[in-house]
Amino acid sequence: MKLGVVSNRYSDGNDGFSAIAAAAAGLPDVLCETPNDLSALPRVLKDFAAAGVEVLAVDGGDGTVRDVLTALPAGFGDAWPALALLPSGKTNLIVRDVGGFGRGVEGLLRLRKRLAEGTARTTTRRALEAVPAAGGALVRGMFCGAGVFTYATRMAGNWTYNRGIKQNAGVAVAMARTLWDSRRGREGEACIPMATAEEGAVLPAASPHFLLLATTLEKLMLGFWPFPRQGTGDLRWLAVAAPPRKLARALWAAWRGRPFAGPGYRSGRTGALSVFLSAPYVVDGELFAPGEKGVVLRAGPRVRFLSD
Repeated sequence: MKLGVVSNRYSDGNDGFSAIAAAAAGLPDVLCETPNDLSALPRVLKDFAAAGVEVLAVDGGDGTVRDVLTALPAGFGDAWPALALLPSGKTNLIVRDVGGFGRGVEGLLRLRKRLAEGTARTTTRRALEAVPAAGGALVRGMFCGAGVFTYATRMAGNWTYNRGIKQNAGVAVAMARTLWDSRRGREGEACIPMATAEEGAVLPAASPHFLLLATTLEKLMLGFWPFPRQGTGDLRWLAVAAPPRKLARALWAAWRGRPFAGPGYRSGRTGALSVFLSAPYVVDGELFAPGEKGVVLRAGPRVRFLSD
């Protein structure tokens, strides 16, 4: 199977240099590109498709996976290649669920070996699509958050990284700080007007909300899972009203892998979720503007992920 690699040399683990690109230069069966910006991705993917690439390796973090998923139709149309993750980002949440081959050149060589042997495992997930309800560019990723999650992501970018804390730990620190403030009744900027409605339902009036999470993944980190496991629909979601009630109990339930059912907590599984909000939301680590009518989150095309 012909292998193509998109390598983000600016990912945290690569530190400005793509060792994978240097190694791939000596491998005749591997095509590797290190695009400078997102505008180059469609051209790169078109070249890969024309060359017959069937497996696309992503050397980067969740944000790089998001950018590749968003650009895939421009290069491959509806016939998407299987993806193989070589995680090197600040956050690598996706690989915790779908698996990968490890970082750097060792990961690339392990992937080539598994492809030659035909022993790579396959996991299928739907991509999460975020589409502004008033029209605008579609973003395709795997995990979305708003409210306190957006606030924590901003805080992580503004001050935790400057203190030597990497992005994933930074978001966790900022979330913990905001959760502590909420326990004392000081939610502040974390609370935003929001309304949610599952596919086919009418959006209610907006009301103060503390948190929104949505994903098409089936596993997060350290056993944390605040979404219902029963039901149908590949988009799992959770909305928490403000101020959050019985927050410690809800967090304990989520760490034990089950959602908390109580006043102010709504969760479900659906094919699409309409969300009205005036503040930015986060898709795989990056902030996006919802537009004046909010955003529609939906379960998009199926993606095949290969793993070791």
